[in-house]
Amino acid sequence: MPNPSGSIDDFEIATAEWVYWFNSFRSHGTLGGAAPHAYRSKFRRDSPHGDELVPEHVNAD
Repeated sequence: MPNPSGSIDDFEIATAEWVYWFNSFRSHGTLGGAAPHAYRSKFRRDSPHGDELVPEHVNAD
């Protein structure tokens, strides 16, 4: 963990490292134990829409 008296640059670097870990390596129970990046990659591969938004979910209320 960064030193609380560190610079803003230290804080930004530590935050970026944490976000990278959170999205790339952390298993997520609601994603079947996959990390968010892995889950998104599988969704893109398996989805007929690829990266496109599915219209019925874009403006769901």
